[in-house]
Formats: sequence, structure tokens, C-alpha cells
Amino acid sequence: MNLLLTFSLNISLKIWDKIGIIDREIQLYKRLSEEGFDITFLTYGTKSDLDYSNLLDEIKVIPIKFLLKRKKMNFFRILFFPILNYNLFENSKIIKTNQMHGSWITWVLKILFRKKLIIRCGYELYKSTLHEHKNLKTHRITKLRLAFLYLIEFISYNIADHIIMTNDFEKNFIIQHFKINPAKIRVIPNFINIDIFRPLNVKKKRKSVIFIGRLNEYKNLDNLIEAFTQLNDYSLDIVGVGELKKELNEKVKKLNLQSRIKFLGTLPNKKLPELINKHEIFILVSNMEGNPKVLLEAMSCGIACIGSNIPGINQIIKHKRNGYLCGLDSKSIAEGIKNVNENDELMKNMGKNARKDIIHQYDLKKVLDQEIDIYKTILEKNKGTK
Repeated sequence: MNLLLTFSLNISLKIWDKIGIIDREIQLYKRLSEEGFDITFLTYGTKSDLDYSNLLDEIKVIPIKFLLKRKKMNFFRILFFPILNYNLFENSKIIKTNQMHGSWITWVLKILFRKKLIIRCGYELYKSTLHEHKNLKTHRITKLRLAFLYLIEFISYNIADHIIMTNDFEKNFIIQHFKINPAKIRVIPNFINIDIFRPLNVKKKRKSVIFIGRLNEYKNLDNLIEAFTQLNDYSLDIVGVGELKKELNEKVKKLNLQSRIKFLGTLPNKKLPELINKHEIFILVSNMEGNPKVLLEAMSCGIACIGSNIPGINQIIKHKRNGYLCGLDSKSIAEGIKNVNENDELMKNMGKNARKDIIHQYDLKKVLDQEIDIYKTILEKNKGTK
């Protein structure tokens, strides 16, 4: 069974490696390869993407920028790439997108060459852009851009043989906005390797909180940092990079919190379990999420997790059972951290229940089985129509 995975626009193996997630992202496809699948990655990389062959084992790589000998991509170069290089895709039976952004490269493969298409959305791009347009201060999204994104998604969803969403909230969104048949959509959450992300016998720092993620407006880091002005003796470690790094550093200095809030930059995903386990609380107080992997990873480590009470997080965290839900403002965040940290029994029980839930719902093996079921279903339907 030959599967082609198309990367998100302008994303490459090198970028995955640089931000520390390559080991995590390739796990599912290495497992599929072990199950007998012939896997190919279509990346937006240069020749350097070919250097990851040892890490990928049997997975093949097609780096678009290297083959086109161009650093910059545009809509039409991407759209016509499969036509000019069809020999690279001839054996692929199923095409799958890793995200929606850049999905138009699959249109040619689906429509002209009759490949089976799975559109996967780790997060719903049109919905995210609507939220950005309405609620975030530093972005100005034109109506033309919104219309373009809607058209891209409308075509991609409608020509797809199957759609994978990571949560019910976004599934319902595309049913409502794009009039998609619900039977065509399968909710498959992000997977967690529970053998890597697990409770470890390491000493925890008292009153310690950790955040992992992009340093952008979606993550609500302004209010998270502000909360620590109300939390004497508590510390916060921030793991990640992003466009707000300089601004957030300046805020920490302005509030005189340098001794208690540290920016650790990016770390390889495989180093996160030990770091997470050294803290008492993991926190994610975003104003928008899909199915956040970092939250699932922290829960799998069995530590107390606090999340904002928004769709995407409150579908995972059940308040005071496997985690704690708080508001988006700094006062609510501070109160949440205090309420959790000052109740040892609550922290212990939430961590224990979180670990159980991850094993039950998000284990890599369970997600792998669901993926394989989709591929087999699509190919069986194809046989039936011949």
C-alpha cells in the first residue's frame, strides 16, 4: 500500500528538526512503514532534506524546492509540480495532507490522476484565520484572503475521499460552513508515544510551572506572564520560540520577573519528558487550540495540567478530574495555579487520571489502527467501483 504524505506549505524535514519535533512527527509513518506501507514524504525542502534518510529508514523523500531549484513557492508552481513530475507519484495510491495549508498540490493528483485523497487538518485553517481576523490585534486579514482560504478549503474538502479532523469542534465547524457529509469525516486525535512520555522518578521543583509552545498571540502568554505578578515564589519555564519572543522578554524585565520566569528556547521532543516531570504543573492558556500535542504529552507524563476553558482544550481536560480549567485573564490563571498547587491530593489525582485517559484514547497504537482502517476502507471501496 503506497502512501504519499504532503507537508504543509513551506515546511520541510529540516524545519521539523530545527524546532525539535522531527522525532515526534515521523513516528506514525515509521510504524506504518513497519506494517508494510510504502511511505513517501513530499516536503518543501531543499537538498538537505535528503540527508535525513538514516532517521527515516525506508521512507522516501521528494523535496520540492530542490527539484524546482527555487527557494520561493507560489500557488501555480505548487499546483503544476505534479503535472511536470508525475513519474514521482505514479505508484502512490493514497495521498494524505499533513495540514490544510498547501493542499492544492493534491488537486492535480486527485482530479487528473485519480489518486485517493485524505485531507487531514490538525487545525482548521479557515476557522483559525476568522478568529485571527476578529480577535487578534496585530494581524489584519483582508476579506480577499478569507475568501481565498474558503475556496481552497471548499475544493479540498469536497474532492477528498476522506477527511480527518482531530476534534469534534472542528468537525462540526466544517459540516456547518462547508456542508460536508458527516459520514466522510473521521475524528482521529493526535497520538502520544506513552512509552516516551511517561511519569519519571525525578525530583520536582516546588511551585514550578512549565509552558511549551509557540510564542505567539494565540498562546495568551501576556496574561500568563502577568499572572506571576500575583504568584510570589512560583517559577515559570517557557519552552519554544516565536514572533513574540523579544516582546515577552521585555515584559518579563519590565515586571521584574527575570529571576522566576526563564525562556529555554527550543528543545528536541525526546528531551521534553524529563523536563516536564521536573515541574509540578504544566499550563496552556491559549485563546484558540485544535488538539494540542503538548498538552497531551504533559498529561501522559502524569503531572497536573491547567488549560484555558476553550474548545480544543475543554474537550480534553475534564475540570478537576484529569486537569484544571481556568479563564483567559491573568487573575483567573493565577487563581488556577494556586488552587492546584495548594492541593496535593488534587494534583496527584488529576495527574493519575490524565495518564489513564491518554493511554485509553491517545496511544500511538490506537491512532495507528484507526489510520490503517481508513486506508483499507478507501482501497476496498476503490476495488468495488472497478
